[in-house]
Amino acid sequence: MRVIYYVIYDPLQQVMPDVLTIYRLSGTDYERQSSLRFPDIGLGVTLWDGTYEGKTDTWLRWTDADGNLILTGKERAEQERLDKEQTLQQLAQERQRAEQEHQRAEQERQRAEQERQRADRLAALLRQLGHDPGQL
Repeated sequence: MRVIYYVIYDPLQQVMPDVLTIYRLSGTDYERQSSLRFPDIGLGVTLWDGTYEGKTDTWLRWTDADGNLILTGKERAEQERLDKEQTLQQLAQERQRAEQEHQRAEQERQRAEQERQRADRLAALLRQLGHDPGQL
């Protein structure tokens, strides 16, 4: 078939001495490759210990050009769900902070109004005593 890369994943080492063996087409022959990356196509593979479809094992997984796991559809959906949940939490925190700031501003406005009313009462008292509050 002349595929560029030929990967043998043999977790029980029944066919090959290594769990993972990679060959690359070179001219008309395949040469064993030590790298787990396929730069021609921007992908790679890795052995990953984890749970997939309810079974915990060592799995052969695709990676991107930088060696990061490419998520399965289920993993991607879960990541998106977590990202949305985090965004909603951040929005809720921002809304709470804005509400607290609004309450602080309202309290400050009320304090200022109380202070103005107090100043008005004091000025009225001074006038009753025959003093001009503006002259003091």
